Amino acid sequence: MIADNERLLLKIFHDYYVRNLSQNDIAARYRISRKKVQRFLEKGRADNLVEVKIRFPARMHGELETALEDKYDLAEAIVADIDEDDANNRAFMIRNISDMAADYFWRVIANDMTVSVTWSEHVAGMLDSAMRKIDTVREKPKNTTFVLTLGAVIGSLPDLETLEAARHLSSALGGDLQVLMAPNVTATSNVQKAFKDEPRISAVLDMARQAGAAFFGIGSIDGDSRQVPMVRQLMPEAAKKLKKLGAIGDINGHFFDADGNPVKSELDDRLVGLTVEDIRSMPLTVGIATGRGKYNAVKALLRGRVLKVLAVDAESARRLIAEA
Repeated sequence: MIADNERLLLKIFHDYYVRNLSQNDIAARYRISRKKVQRFLEKGRADNLVEVKIRFPARMHGELETALEDKYDLAEAIVADIDEDDANNRAFMIRNISDMAADYFWRVIANDMTVSVTWSEHVAGMLDSAMRKIDTVREKPKNTTFVLTLGAVIGSLPDLETLEAARHLSSALGGDLQVLMAPNVTATSNVQKAFKDEPRISAVLDMARQAGAAFFGIGSIDGDSRQVPMVRQLMPEAAKKLKKLGAIGDINGHFFDADGNPVKSELDDRLVGLTVEDIRSMPLTVGIATGRGKYNAVKALLRGRVLKVLAVDAESARRLIAEA
């Protein structure tokens, strides 16, 4: 697997020499200093990386990333080297995308930043990978606070992976972990209102909305229910009703249609967490997804401009680019 610094160096060269972006534009795009951009350019020239075009290694999908960024107006695309032959190896897909997302995490997290995360196998994998890589990070951010963006998934041990990973990482970075002390789905709308009116829960929701970076998994209503906490909780009748309303996927428990717009249902009045519109308005929202089952949901979020950054597998990236 290619290291993030090498991947970033090559993307910077492509932006500078092929796309004619200025060093200031590149620095802003990748959230690094202009001096660091200059150092990358000098290193690349010294290493003879520049000829007529940038030579991306076969395992790095730089051209796919650039095409996704241009087509869907993304701040950045991260394409993992996962293709058709790997589509049935779920553990491999999650490990691969998690490692690349963790490299991105370490690049963008800054001192005193609040980071929002949701219950997700992909997000938990990213946080675990970030923790494993922590000793390789030269300048570790300090006082990083993590906030859960959705109430707890009651009675599900696998979904506690995100909580545990965020707890370990926040402790290592001298920060804090804020959790919504409420179920993600309440019994009635009145119960939801009572939870959201509680000052401590309201404060955590506000903190999550104002985070400097937010990382989300993406669910498909037709996907493997083991991977989608919200679908797993729904009764079959409720899932069928949502599909009739046009729902094809969920982000942070809230369902959306093929254009990335929220699908209104009685479930919205029972969820305790950030909404699709909350996520769309955040400054840096990162979606992480792999597998054919997530394709339509990912495409919808891109159409709706809900995400600023996408981490996805190579097969899905090619389909997204080919889509009319």
